Amino acid sequence: FSNSKYLKLKLYKYVKNVKLPTLNFYYEYINNVLTGKKFATTRLLHEQDPLSNLSQLRKDQICYATSNITSNINEITNSTTKQKFYYKKNNYNPNIINFAILKITNIRTLKYKDRTDSLSNDEGFKNIEEFKLALLKFYPNINKNTKITVFFFKLIKNLKINDHKTAIKTSISKLPIPTP
Repeated sequence: FSNSKYLKLKLYKYVKNVKLPTLNFYYEYINNVLTGKKFATTRLLHEQDPLSNLSQLRKDQICYATSNITSNINEITNSTTKQKFYYKKNNYNPNIINFAILKITNIRTLKYKDRTDSLSNDEGFKNIEEFKLALLKFYPNINKNTKITVFFFKLIKNLKINDHKTAIKTSISKLPIPTP
């Protein structure tokens, strides 16, 4: 084995046995995450989202981007190109797909009233009003003093698996080698 192949094999064995934390997205936001239009997501401070491992997420953490698919369909159509992609179902919950691997680049806590147009753009919205409407859809009781946590992330790998290989095998070459 070359050094590179050895490290990838070792990393594959490590990742295969480690459950990465998850950051769940509403299905309407999948394309924005995959195209880079959305690189931040806002949650209530200390939110207990049963589909995400928010308390495990730290800066520089690698995690799965997941989405709740309410039917048995594991097919997503890119709204721009109309190309169909198939995603591996999450082994722990059959209604969840792992659609990407992300790296958390920053985490900020602020009050709801302190949102900005810049944050709205990072979230994939045109303006702060559009962002406000989206947050109210998920958090109808939010008020100006509610504390929110913003997770900024970078897309590491789209986990489309048209060839039906496992998500880990298709993404292992893109994962950074962890340093001891």
